[in-house]
Amino acid sequence: MESKSSSHRTCWDDANIIDGKRLTGTLCGAPVSGWMSDGEPQLELGIRGLRFMNALASETTKGKARDFEGKRVLLKCSPVIGKDGKSEVGRDCTATVNDQPLVGATFIFK
Repeated sequence: MESKSSSHRTCWDDANIIDGKRLTGTLCGAPVSGWMSDGEPQLELGIRGLRFMNALASETTKGKARDFEGKRVLLKCSPVIGKDGKSEVGRDCTATVNDQPLVGATFIFK
C-alpha cells in the first residue's frame, strides 16, 4: 500500500485479486468538498487509475455503491471519534468489489 499526500488531499493505493484478476484501487480523502475550504469532507475512489466515484463523508456511512464492469463496487466508511470521545475527526473507509476488499484507509481531517 502506498500513500500520496498534498496539503489538501491524501491518497492510498492498493491492489488485490478480485474474482481471480488483479485490480488496483486508489482511495483519497479531502477535508472539504467545496471551493475555498467550504463543505464537508469528501472521499474519492479510483479504479485502474481512473476517477470512478466521489462521495461526501456523510454519504459513506450507509455506503455508496456503483457498478464497474458488471461488478458491484461499495465505498463504506465509519466515523473516527476524537480523543474527547464526542467529536468526529475522520473516516475509516473500505472499498470492496463484489464484497472483496480492494483498498482501505483511515483519514483524519484537520
